[in-house]
Amino acid sequence: MPVNFNTQLPTGFPTPPNPTLNQYAFPNDLTTGNSGSGAKGSGNRNYYTQINFVSYTQGLNNTQAVVPGGGILLPIPKQLNDQTVMVWSPISLTETAAAVAGAAAGAVIGSVAGPVGGIAGALAGAFTGSQLAGGIVQGINTVSPITGNAVNPFLYMLFKQPDFKEFQFRWTLSPNTPEETNTLATIIKFFKFHMLPEISGLLMYYPSIALVKLFPDDKFTFKLRPCAITNVIVDYTAGGGPSFFRDTGAPTVVNLTVVMKEIQIWDKNSFNSIG
Repeated sequence: MPVNFNTQLPTGFPTPPNPTLNQYAFPNDLTTGNSGSGAKGSGNRNYYTQINFVSYTQGLNNTQAVVPGGGILLPIPKQLNDQTVMVWSPISLTETAAAVAGAAAGAVIGSVAGPVGGIAGALAGAFTGSQLAGGIVQGINTVSPITGNAVNPFLYMLFKQPDFKEFQFRWTLSPNTPEETNTLATIIKFFKFHMLPEISGLLMYYPSIALVKLFPDDKFTFKLRPCAITNVIVDYTAGGGPSFFRDTGAPTVVNLTVVMKEIQIWDKNSFNSIG
């Protein structure tokens, strides 16, 4: 089905699929097919992934009204891994203190040598102070095998920042009808198109941003902040070898992998309000 680029989504986006939004769904009966008697008793498939593409804007979020560049509905990926990473790095107070002491010593040396050589004197002071600080620590460690003593580095962990979350979604998709074959091909092109920038002379305009939601209820899984698509991998021989429909020449089974990275970090405030 064609995409309606002018459809205004209501506040609270993403919303459950609506035929008026003209979204691409695979399989075609993803949200209407009979899946047996479910907890909600509707008989419809309630479990799927909704992905809408929007133009990049600063401050973009998953709950504002936006004009989509089109939408995709796919089954729940094979794996739903939510990894939260904080970036910490070790810091040595011994090295820091030595550097501070070296800088102080260098300042003294520079003040003495400064009148003699101006800038050269100041550089000499800084260089000499750095050498002095490093030399003390290195000197003790050099004789460490003899003395049996080593400099205590006084290591502590320095917090830097939250890392951007990354998600790797995988689907194995097998069309059952010519219509589904065309839908699958369009979905793959959609992903590839929206991950690309637009180049105009010296400028490159940012690629589209993906807004992703898991249904029926991400309360018990996880929510995603706006994502950039960083990698799309398509395996057209997912059936264990080349296999194509005789009538259309299309592959019978496709493995689709889409790697997304959030463009906004999480903190306590965003976790309480979104997560």
